[in-house]
Amino acid sequence: FHLGELPDASWRAVSSALATAEKASGHLFHPTAVKRMKESAQSEAMALAEVEAAKSKDGKDDFKAKDSRQRKKQLDAIYERLYIRKLREKRTAAASKWATEVSDASSRVWNL
Repeated sequence: FHLGELPDASWRAVSSALATAEKASGHLFHPTAVKRMKESAQSEAMALAEVEAAKSKDGKDDFKAKDSRQRKKQLDAIYERLYIRKLREKRTAAASKWATEVSDASSRVWNL
């Protein structure tokens, strides 16, 4: 078939697949989605950092001897490490979801 000869049902399938792919891209690249992803990673990292710092407090006597500046510095270092890890995980999950939705849409068009 020439593109001008495709039946309307095929064009509807192509339009539906394109809409699905655009919706998936909109969800991934929308500024609000990126902001939510960062905020979620920050809150999860802070909770995990506090738990890890509490574990280190219980396990080591020298942690109690440290002054508040050193404890804060250690907590910040733990938080940064965990934040980067959590953000990477969130990005990976979002990119995987996007890739799955786009590949499904392109597969539907390919199988016409």
